Amino acid sequence: MIAHRIKKILENEQFDCSNHHPDDLSDDLIVDLGNDKLERERILEISCRPLQFSVHGVTAQQTDHSFNIQFIVRLPYKVQDLAATQLSSLLHFINHNIDWPGFDFDEVNNKVAYRYIWITKDSAVDAPLLMNIVASVILCLDLFGETIEEVALGHATFDEVLQKITQFKPGV
Repeated sequence: MIAHRIKKILENEQFDCSNHHPDDLSDDLIVDLGNDKLERERILEISCRPLQFSVHGVTAQQTDHSFNIQFIVRLPYKVQDLAATQLSSLLHFINHNIDWPGFDFDEVNNKVAYRYIWITKDSAVDAPLLMNIVASVILCLDLFGETIEEVALGHATFDEVLQKITQFKPGV
């Protein structure tokens, strides 16, 4: 079971993790990523679903199953209604400028999340690759989390964030 292998790798790397539904052997995991700067929990949800290919006339090979593995961290605040447009612009800007899948804005529930989708074969799951994905998720949260929250709560605008970026001079 792919979720079991992922759980073992994460536990070997000292991450606290458990099945989303402890009473069953589900393919959903909960991983404690530690606290943010404001001491709020950061929880990584991992779900593993078999890919279902149904192409007429093509029989799927049964040797090595492929999976859609989703990594998601829901940020711990609600977006202020008046900040939604500013936040959407900021998330588009960030997602466009990082080489990694990124931040989602759920306009219905006014919530932000970081999401990454990994399509892989069961046999391709290994510790270095998995830890690279988890480390990249944590890095994006650390790099962009505060700025996203400032805009989401209406404490800054997208234009103000852009102005700070253009004034930034590395090494000065």
